[in-house]
Amino acid sequence: MAWTYRWTTIDPRALGAYRVALGLLATLDFLRCAAWPQELYAAGGWVPPVDPSIARTFSVLAWLDTPALVYGFFAVATASAIAFTLGWRTRVVHALTWVCAISVHSNRFPGANAGSLILHLSLMWTLFLPMG
Repeated sequence: MAWTYRWTTIDPRALGAYRVALGLLATLDFLRCAAWPQELYAAGGWVPPVDPSIARTFSVLAWLDTPALVYGFFAVATASAIAFTLGWRTRVVHALTWVCAISVHSNRFPGANAGSLILHLSLMWTLFLPMG
């Protein structure tokens, strides 16, 4: 009986440390992408927008067309990543951080790099763990 407990449980301290590291990574990624939100993510920016009706990826940013809405989105994304790092309402802000990360990386630059894919997968698979 003792061996099953040893091999089937997860130390909450390790999950908490991983939550903090993943939250800091997401926060820094959102701050990096928020450096030029009007130029890269707004409708009148440098990169042409993706039509949400024909796009094969999910992005909340595809429906935000004004710079004020894009700035608001990045404020919400950064606040959710900070709340996830601090452990406040972990399940809800974890899912919100995951949706925001997918939206940022798949809106204009699908498949930008492998780091975004690792962040998405880490956020997705840790949704099923007790990260709080």
